[in-house]
Amino acid sequence: MDVSGASSAYFIMIGNVIGTYVSSLAPAVWLAIGLAGVDMGKHIRYSFFWMQFCSNVLVLVAILIWVI
Repeated sequence: MDVSGASSAYFIMIGNVIGTYVSSLAPAVWLAIGLAGVDMGKHIRYSFFWMQFCSNVLVLVAILIWVI
């Protein structure tokens, strides 16, 4: 199966944009978690479904407009 470099880059960009806000490595996430007064585990359990849903919608839109 041949996958073009551009398609791979588009998938990586979509995953990077969505995955940043679930990652425990982003300083903005720790700031938001601290201000909200919740722990990281609750944030990941709650946010993972919504981030996966948004990522799938973005991939679907990219496929529909023939970007991927």
